[in-house]
Amino acid sequence: MERAAELQRLLADQLSTLAELEPRPEQIDLSLSDLCDIDACGCQLLLVFVENLRRRGIAPAMCGMSELVMEKIALLGFGEPLAGTSLS
Repeated sequence: MERAAELQRLLADQLSTLAELEPRPEQIDLSLSDLCDIDACGCQLLLVFVENLRRRGIAPAMCGMSELVMEKIALLGFGEPLAGTSLS
């Protein structure tokens, strides 16, 4: 939660960059391999980012996520909202 504002700006910048690409990618890989833990605030930021990608017609594919992070996302109640997101 302490880095929420910083991460929100980073994700907003990434979303703007993706929106300007021509042609727009149909899918992007979201590498979560450096993520060792996540809290509810982080899940909310991830969900907002994923939903914004989907609205722009870009399919997100989360990759490199540890089992611990996947379990934490489910435990915090974000498993279902992120279920449509490809996991690899």
